[in-house]
Amino acid sequence: MPYFPKNRIVSNLFTQGKELVIQSTGQEYKGFYYKTYTGQFFSGKTPQDKPNRKLVPIEDGGVGISTIDQQINFLNKDSDSYNKTQKNLGKNLDISNQIPLPITITPSKDFYNIGEFVRYFYKKRNEILYIETTKDHYTNTLSNKSQGTYILYKPFKLTWKLTGETEEVAQTNRNIVALTEKNQNLPGLSKYLDNPLQFYSLDS
Repeated sequence: MPYFPKNRIVSNLFTQGKELVIQSTGQEYKGFYYKTYTGQFFSGKTPQDKPNRKLVPIEDGGVGISTIDQQINFLNKDSDSYNKTQKNLGKNLDISNQIPLPITITPSKDFYNIGEFVRYFYKKRNEILYIETTKDHYTNTLSNKSQGTYILYKPFKLTWKLTGETEEVAQTNRNIVALTEKNQNLPGLSKYLDNPLQFYSLDS
């Protein structure tokens, strides 16, 4: 079992089941577990709480959905630490090599005049974890597919309706999310984007 510094794990996580299985046996796991900065899961509250059996997400459920806020908070803290360390080591911190951070999107007035805008996202390739990003970060990642961000995260985009009749807007956005989830193999996207009226404005 490799050694992980305390600031590189999230400890004392708990699952009541239907999220993780023991990799070696395929048995559903219930109880305490911890997550490493590499995105792996192990049984026990901490690495010192033996035995530390490797856990993997249930394919049709995914730890990322039921604990999405917790994982995003961890990713945010881990990104700062990782990027700062790389900078201190004198390594290139081009955007294509950075772990993406969750950001808050605010559509401009111009988009409301148009009635829609394009949203950009990442899905972590080895788990159900979604992060919204900027167009610049998205474009840069696609232009540097051999770099760290693209290797770890799948970039995608979708169009989001902002104005119109309330129910029409909600149904349109639900349909867009459902089609994107199906066509691009993005399990759990509809649970992540669960508010079809996000950014909606009746008066625009």
